[in-house]
Amino acid sequence: FAFIEFKDQAEGKTEYSVQATYDKASDQLKSAYSLFQQKTEAIGFPLNKKRDVVCHIIVSETFPRFGAREQAMMMAFAQDTNGIELNFEREIEFK
Repeated sequence: FAFIEFKDQAEGKTEYSVQATYDKASDQLKSAYSLFQQKTEAIGFPLNKKRDVVCHIIVSETFPRFGAREQAMMMAFAQDTNGIELNFEREIEFK
């Protein structure tokens, strides 16, 4: 199960705007995941226990990307969501 947050219109002209874009996308993914988790648990189908769940943040090809920042966000996201993976790759392969 994949949650995808598109921020492909974000420009990221400053370090602050890059971080703000990532923070907003991460918060939106956490909120969406939490809502789905609550709803699926209510019907006896806990999403994260029945399906692999991954979250993606998609930014434009010209958006400034910093590997260290993205890695730190991946670790923090996993800690905040009980191990849900966060990914920044633009290409997603669904199996």
